[in-house]
Amino acid sequence: METKKLRSGYTTGVHTSYAFKSAISTFIAYNELSVSKTNKMDNDDLDVTKGCEIIVSVSNRLDDLTLNNIEHKAYIFKKNNTIINIYAGVGVGIVSKRGLKPPLEHPAINPVPLNALKDVFESFSSKI
Repeated sequence: METKKLRSGYTTGVHTSYAFKSAISTFIAYNELSVSKTNKMDNDDLDVTKGCEIIVSVSNRLDDLTLNNIEHKAYIFKKNNTIINIYAGVGVGIVSKRGLKPPLEHPAINPVPLNALKDVFESFSSKI
């Protein structure tokens, strides 16, 4: 019996961190709302995010952003005098029950992808 080779792709976190890097780079250059989009590559994983569009927006005005309409707390990254808040956009869940690694009332972003976002922020924080 021949074994089928599975197609590989990148995780949602990888797509999001690259989109975040793109959006924050553009924000630094123009100091206004910056939006970066990517489509999650199709692979043989059964992940519900397969094929979805991932949109990352960076702005210094909360009014510019389209957020999940469920009230929630932001993750806050600080370095030197720079602070950034990570909110859940449309389609990003909010943790509502104990048992997940992300804290209650925060965007449902797992620790590894959240740390990738923090690494991107820290690499740019002196330029913001």
